[in-house]
Amino acid sequence: MTGNGFRFPEGFVDDVRARIRAARLMMPAGTKRLIPLADADNADPPLAEALLRRASTRFVGMGLTVSIARPEEGYDFNSMLDAKAPAEAGA
Repeated sequence: MTGNGFRFPEGFVDDVRARIRAARLMMPAGTKRLIPLADADNADPPLAEALLRRASTRFVGMGLTVSIARPEEGYDFNSMLDAKAPAEAGA
């Protein structure tokens, strides 16, 4: 168990840390604001929320303004886009 109260499979946390280090998120010079999109249909919502908050805290520590965007209740961002696509396609 980690300090955040969630149980992870053996080696999971080390694997996530390795993936985060490997990702090396690159942002354009001068970036001041980041808007991560919450994943509303994740298989493990508490874990997804914990990772989102942890990443947001890290980016705030880098001097960025972070605002987490959340989809409408009952949707994820992809299904929201899919729901609007037919109306926009006919316009």
